[in-house]
Amino acid sequence: MEAKGDPVHGKHLAAVHPILIGGAFVPGEGDPLLVVDPSNGTCFGTVGTASAGQVAVAADAGKAGLAESGWAGWEPHRRARVLHIIAGTIEDRIGRIADLQVRENGKTRKESVAQAKSAAATFRYYAGVCETLHEDMPPARGNYVTMTVHEPFGVVAALTPWNSPLTMGAQKIAPALAAGNAVILKPAETTSLVSLALGECCVDGGLPAGLISVLPGRGDLGAALVADPDIGCISFTGGTATGRRIASVASERLVPLILELGGKSSHIVFADADLGAAARSASAASSNRPVSRASPAPACSSSARSPTSSWISWWTRRRLSSSVRRPIRPR
Repeated sequence: MEAKGDPVHGKHLAAVHPILIGGAFVPGEGDPLLVVDPSNGTCFGTVGTASAGQVAVAADAGKAGLAESGWAGWEPHRRARVLHIIAGTIEDRIGRIADLQVRENGKTRKESVAQAKSAAATFRYYAGVCETLHEDMPPARGNYVTMTVHEPFGVVAALTPWNSPLTMGAQKIAPALAAGNAVILKPAETTSLVSLALGECCVDGGLPAGLISVLPGRGDLGAALVADPDIGCISFTGGTATGRRIASVASERLVPLILELGGKSSHIVFADADLGAAARSASAASSNRPVSRASPAPACSSSARSPTSSWISWWTRRRLSSSVRRPIRPR
């Protein structure tokens, strides 16, 4: 099926949505991905994917962009100004970006609007970090000067999961840019368009050419990205098995690596707790929602187990199952 045009702003009218390399939209050389609305299973667009060769092109664009703009050497307040403008650009497009996330990954619109606002706030936060970052140095132990010099990694590979593409994308892009790096974002297959929209906000916010690329694709593209010799740091959020494979590649190359992997958050109930409140809290925590509002996507903050004594467990399970069976009013 063909896309009718770009769902965010209508700029790209081709049947296959282009990818973003070095701040410019170009056709993807890989096999396109269908963009499917999970609420009804219908396809509402097609997005191109990057080839392994385009990974190298994106990395080269990042290096060239850093060299030509001198981004790493900009005074902190200059980089902060660009991050503030990017935040404002996201805020100007909150409604459209939120709608796109709803259609791609099935979150409620209320949550998607909140996450779009959070993405903008993340860029503003790191704009502040640019101008306030400092550290303490111990006194020199001799007649010499002691100092710490912070140097950016260069081109950072950022790989995000499908469940919260706006917040996770911003949390990887903003700090990397604030520190003077270029970024290549590889989003999950199912959230390509909203990630491209986030990348475009960076471009339209005045980020120098070359410093942002968004490469949609499948797992093999992620493997090519983390193995590229020009990648200076890798940041990955996702499954533990994939994280192990990425760690193996990074260790061979001695590349700095940031991993946020799956786990089992605990919801602990003690004997003196208000068991009614505990059951309501467990229901909200395990489904990543207030009891009155459903959220379809899993989250790292969701509670997946509840260590309790046997009698508390029996009583809490009864209350918890009752709260889950109650109909939830859609919003």
